[in-house]
Amino acid sequence: MRILPPSDYQNGIPNEITIIDWFIHKEDESTWLSIGENGKINSSHFFCSKCKKWKFLNASIANSKRHIDNHKKKDHPNIGESLSKHYQGITHMDSESINKYIMKQIKCFVLLNGYPFSTIEDAFLKTICSNLPSREQFSKEVESISNMVELEIKKIISSYHYVSIAFDEWSDLLKRRYIGIVAQAVKEYSISYFTLGLVPLKEMVASGDYIASLVKETLEKFNILNKVRVGVTDSGANMIAAFKFLNIQRFPCICHVFNLLMNCFIKESSAHIDPIIYLANS
Repeated sequence: MRILPPSDYQNGIPNEITIIDWFIHKEDESTWLSIGENGKINSSHFFCSKCKKWKFLNASIANSKRHIDNHKKKDHPNIGESLSKHYQGITHMDSESINKYIMKQIKCFVLLNGYPFSTIEDAFLKTICSNLPSREQFSKEVESISNMVELEIKKIISSYHYVSIAFDEWSDLLKRRYIGIVAQAVKEYSISYFTLGLVPLKEMVASGDYIASLVKETLEKFNILNKVRVGVTDSGANMIAAFKFLNIQRFPCICHVFNLLMNCFIKESSAHIDPIIYLANS
């Protein structure tokens, strides 16, 4: 979504309507809502750049969304056909290859969505692919891949003399809390990035010394504790304390600094920004 003054509008956008000061441009570039001088969204009409007409909103943003959906259906009438093309690649496979392909997709579904490994034993999934592994077999398979990746990272990162780190708290789709730890190093004008781990937070309150112990254990596992000179985190009190326990120089995360600055800006500009937020959440 973006806001532009009426003078910037082209290609059928109603810039000749001078009583409207601003338009909110939807991301699909097909509908426009007006905002008056009082900063409130005009709840009676919206302009469709495809139809080149003003339409009634009837005090509901949902009407404009339905109108957009109708255009999408007209623009993409053969969505089922496109989906079938997506799967044409497996139609030439034999049954064993198709079964392996389905098994791989199910495994990715479980892993990437953060579901427990017991999901792999779901009775419905078994009807799709009868030879799915047990949760124990699946766990061993994932652990084996993890160990290979860890060994490869150890091998590569051992060639660097100095390493910087960054870590932050993170939650998965099931709201399980972790400390995500990454490293970067420079060699011959080339920067390499490494994900060192997502370490589960087992304590309710993640204090500085607790976080430091988890980070230290991870760095020792990759044999780089003595190579780390600097690190980056947000400005949370526990993160600052963790670096003191680790005795590593800390720099604040510039993205978090900009976030704080933008929050101050938004607070002061809320009268102009609130209509946009209202539209985005409608």
